[in-house]
Amino acid sequence: MGGYNQYASIGHEAVWGTEVARTDFHRAYDDSVITPNVPRDPVEYLGHRDPDLTFDKLESAGGTLTIPLTYNNGIELLMYYALGQYLLTGGGPPHPHVFTVDNTPYSRAATPLIGLSYELNYQLPETAFEAMLMTGGRIQTASGSIVAGEEAKATFELVGKQAIVEPLTGTPTFPDYAGNDTVKWSQVTMKIDTVATTIYNIDWSLANNLKVDRGILGSAFIAEPRAQGRRTITGSLSKEYANKDILNDWIGGTIAELEATATGPGNFKIVYLWKRVQYTGESPKLAEAEEQEQTCPWMALRDATDTAMKVTITNEDAAPFTP
Repeated sequence: MGGYNQYASIGHEAVWGTEVARTDFHRAYDDSVITPNVPRDPVEYLGHRDPDLTFDKLESAGGTLTIPLTYNNGIELLMYYALGQYLLTGGGPPHPHVFTVDNTPYSRAATPLIGLSYELNYQLPETAFEAMLMTGGRIQTASGSIVAGEEAKATFELVGKQAIVEPLTGTPTFPDYAGNDTVKWSQVTMKIDTVATTIYNIDWSLANNLKVDRGILGSAFIAEPRAQGRRTITGSLSKEYANKDILNDWIGGTIAELEATATGPGNFKIVYLWKRVQYTGESPKLAEAEEQEQTCPWMALRDATDTAMKVTITNEDAAPFTP
């Protein structure tokens, strides 16, 4: 699926699996893809060594969307579907959008997280426009990374009802990524337990653990993917160790608070907050010949209000995000 001027677009469905017009347009990185899944097995009757028939199993779709990490331009809808709960605080502009993890998204309970129509065009400016479209998309995993000297990115893994090839629809409205709306690594600061600290990079990953292979009689497609088991939120950060404080925290199992803040021009801001994390994996190295840099893997835990992760996105859009 190569090509230049390629873009992705997203729409919020009213009925799961029913295509809607795409309203949010994103420039996508080259690992973005939509894949139809049509598993097909042979029919193995007795009396023959070789099958002469096949049957289709449950049809579904998978997809990946990797985009620049931005302060606006549709990042709100993706964060809403990844975390599950949204609250607009205050008027504006500027608009502070608060997203938190929720126990009900994609469950049997009524939820506004219905599904996403996700379109990825093949190539422009070809005359025969074609695009791959996923309907019924729900976010299985979401992740982000901010590394000194590199582009800040966000990646979303989606599962959905089906993927089809169709004529390109809609006119793309490309975000002006040359402006103030992309997050730059030089704009990011970090706090551990409310104390500013110097780090080299931070990444995070959220896994919603959706059950995909749900079949119902009367349909060739999967039923709506639903939450099962536990959600996990993990990450890592790399920093230079100036003393043994974090080593002692590691050994003692101390609970820490992590906060990463990206502050752009004007009122642009994104704040990632994990109120309670514990370091996991290997302990920090005590001595090395080179610089004392150590990667700290961690796992987020829920707090008293069941908020293991909170993302606050403030931007200067004329109107706030509305699901």
